[in-house]
Amino acid sequence: MNDIKVGTVISESMAAGRITGNGTYDRTLTRYFDRQGRVSKVVGDTVSIYDSSLGAKSVAQETRFTYNEFGDVVKERTRIDYDDWAEKYTYYNQAGQKSAQFDVLKKLSGGREQGYLTEFSYNAFGQLSKKK
Repeated sequence: MNDIKVGTVISESMAAGRITGNGTYDRTLTRYFDRQGRVSKVVGDTVSIYDSSLGAKSVAQETRFTYNEFGDVVKERTRIDYDDWAEKYTYYNQAGQKSAQFDVLKKLSGGREQGYLTEFSYNAFGQLSKKK
């Protein structure tokens, strides 16, 4: 790409000539679906990680989704380590709009969780008006 100057808009045909597939370096994502046709999990390539207590391990990148009866994602779990998952909970109002999202930072004793809460507000037209 040495012949392309900074700021040049690259067209699809320009990029196509420079991109070649290589099975050694390509990543794959496999999507699994539930009976309603919704993505239930996405599994990526296996990667090697090192855990100070477990040593070197191989684990696949993975994200799992849980839905409510309306088909909205209410829980998302993404593998961040051999046995640790990042969790995100999403809440919806009666209109089906996302009203809050809770990103779990850590689990506390008694089943409690600590994390970040983001709240969403909408105007009379259903447009997002506030995110805090």
